Amino acid sequence: TNTTYNFLGNTKITSPNGAGFAVTGTDAIVNVSNLSVTSSAALPAVSLANDTSQITFGDLAVNTQNAMGLSANTLSNLQINGGTFTTVNAPAIDVESSKITSTLSSVSVNGGPYGIKLASSTGAFSLQGGGGYATGGTIQNTTTAGLLINSFGSTSINGVDFVNNAVGIQSTGSTLLSLANLRISGSGGYAIDSMNDSNVLLTGSILQTDGAVGGGTIRLQANTAGSYQTIMQTNTITDSNGTAIQVLSQPGAAGASLNVQIVNNTITGNHNGSNIVGVNWNGPVVATISNNTLKAYGSGMTAALLQDTSTTVPLTATISTNSIFFENAPATAGTGIWVIDGQSGVASTGTTTLIMFSNGIDIQGTGGTGLRFGLYGTSSDQITSNSITDQAGGATGMLFDHVGANTNMVLNTNTINLLAGDTTVHRGMIFTTVDPTLTFYTPTGTPTNVINNASSAQTLFSIPNGTGAGGILIDNSLIVPPQ
Repeated sequence: TNTTYNFLGNTKITSPNGAGFAVTGTDAIVNVSNLSVTSSAALPAVSLANDTSQITFGDLAVNTQNAMGLSANTLSNLQINGGTFTTVNAPAIDVESSKITSTLSSVSVNGGPYGIKLASSTGAFSLQGGGGYATGGTIQNTTTAGLLINSFGSTSINGVDFVNNAVGIQSTGSTLLSLANLRISGSGGYAIDSMNDSNVLLTGSILQTDGAVGGGTIRLQANTAGSYQTIMQTNTITDSNGTAIQVLSQPGAAGASLNVQIVNNTITGNHNGSNIVGVNWNGPVVATISNNTLKAYGSGMTAALLQDTSTTVPLTATISTNSIFFENAPATAGTGIWVIDGQSGVASTGTTTLIMFSNGIDIQGTGGTGLRFGLYGTSSDQITSNSITDQAGGATGMLFDHVGANTNMVLNTNTINLLAGDTTVHRGMIFTTVDPTLTFYTPTGTPTNVINNASSAQTLFSIPNGTGAGGILIDNSLIVPPQ
């Protein structure tokens, strides 16, 4: 029978010469009702190692200067039912090779290599503030990452500020990374850098002034096969250095499945040639990009790019009710929404199901494109009720670089307002390459597409001869593709 040690009532340890509370190399069951440790010693305030039974804390309050708060290594079962940590120039929590179930209310760290580390462990770690920003603490000025995860179970962080860290949150191989009500700013690298995390959720958070030039704010990657889900919802992100949200698969993850939802966010991008939202995957994808406000201030930017390079598996996408603004004259040659499925020059057996409706795109830089498509396999597309307004000149409303054979398309009730009175070429709906046959379906009696101020009939609507069937309504006239 395992020996049981019970520490009842309040246990208070102040200014220890070494570790304040230590459990090492035992099979004992240890129960501590309430433990408070204040320390400036070199060793961790609470040091737990090599316990093959269970250690339980009812409440754990740690305050250290130049000393780690909690070190937990090779524990069979650690449970923390509440607590707060405050450390200066040292990590608050380091859990390695252990099973842990922990619920904390606040962690604050100023300095040190990292704030919280969860490595090669299982279980659940929860840090839940009071619901508002910074109610769960502030982690700042760390040299590696504010939160550092490498192969762990479920992590939930709510109401924590991450300020001026090398990376805000760096996670690899988590089962679940759930983040809510965070403020992340001043990160030298990414605010959130994720690799092979099965489920990533970010809600209600504010991210700004993060990332190195050419990088961005959030990077979610996979380099191993598996199933991945990402939800980005109701966040405010300002990115000056690269791509605000990028989701991408590396070669080792070819064939991995992705379910990505990017909804109700307000995102501003300032970096020339970058995407604001960029999804680049090689495997089956189900994507929802809806109700976002995306603002671009740089040249050559794409507000939302969705690309699936697989030639054998389906892409299913709903892109709707986004408000996209190319905000100023320097925002030239921008693209509102760009969908690519398959690869140019490679036969594709994958299928695309694309529903795109009620997106609004306002272009104030010259040479912009509202909607752009490269669909290299068979697809079923509904592109309806989108509004594109060019206020600078030289815009193309919709550009289809490629449409695969046997595609069916509903292209209806869209409005394209091109600039009037300048000498640039204004184009409405342009199909560059179509593998026969693309069949247009226009329900009888429905409202028409409207295209204002195209430069000519050829730039109003254009499709290669002999590649289309059916017809579409433009300005109350039925246009039948030339045979």
